[in-house]
Amino acid sequence: LAEILKDERFRCSVSATTRAPRPGEVDGVNYHFLTREDFESRVAAGEFLENAEYCGNCYGTLASEVDVYLEKGQNVILEISARDFVAAGARPALAPNKKPSRKGRWGSWVWLACG
Repeated sequence: LAEILKDERFRCSVSATTRAPRPGEVDGVNYHFLTREDFESRVAAGEFLENAEYCGNCYGTLASEVDVYLEKGQNVILEISARDFVAAGARPALAPNKKPSRKGRWGSWVWLACG
């Protein structure tokens, strides 16, 4: 992954979470740290491409996080759990590759399933 990210055509999205930051983590770098209320409000507003709850905390990828790179013609790597990857892949609206961004631009997503 480190080699891929050296290529300007690829970017890794920063996920959002409701969990508290761990020592050394920086908001907007490691995660977008949100309150549960804010997270749930954004889910209801359709702002997430995918989201899930794990160990009592919410995690997800904001569409705006991906759109900013797609608008620049870059490919986006989403780092999500293997369980959530399967769930997201089962939903046609979240199918990877050549999905239009919310602003009508086309790009591709690379799903990187972890854990």
